[in-house]
Amino acid sequence: MKLINLLIGSDHRGYQLKSDILYLIQNMHLNNYKNLNQIKKMKLNSNDTFAEEKNNIITHDIGCYSLTEVCDYPIIVKEMHKRWITNARGILICGSGIGMSIAANRFSKFRAALCTSENMIYSARQHNDVNILVLSAQHFLKIENTKQSKSKLNMQFNKDEKTNYMHYLAEYITAFLYTDFELSPRHIRRVQQLSNINL
Repeated sequence: MKLINLLIGSDHRGYQLKSDILYLIQNMHLNNYKNLNQIKKMKLNSNDTFAEEKNNIITHDIGCYSLTEVCDYPIIVKEMHKRWITNARGILICGSGIGMSIAANRFSKFRAALCTSENMIYSARQHNDVNILVLSAQHFLKIENTKQSKSKLNMQFNKDEKTNYMHYLAEYITAFLYTDFELSPRHIRRVQQLSNINL
């Protein structure tokens, strides 16, 4: 299987979600769980580590690097554009996801989509050949906040809550990384039409 170069960036509001995604990639064999039913049965194990190349994902963390570091999302998108690698994938995260989406789609090499469900991710990859997944930290905050209120900057979870949250996140990331573009004529034509837009 070919290596996947994954660039991931966030502003300060997306920092915690970015950290959780990096933890997920570094500590779970995502390529062994392409069947989402297997993901749902997977148990978190902090000792389940591996060499990065074994997972066929090379991660590039482009910032920000702190919860308290106020960071403007256009700067992160520009940094991703600067460091982009041919055929890479990218993940961008901010509070709502809207700012990152607008900024990313200013660049012709990016096809970014803000997704809030697995089905949206599948469609974005299969029909639009999206190469950047944009996530909303607020959306995942709602998932994390179950019955009791938790601090936005210092969330504490019991084991079951954290396990369910990470499984849900794993489904998103797996769908994005391992869903291929459908090479049907209509999809190819429409993606090419997008590339030809030059306003």
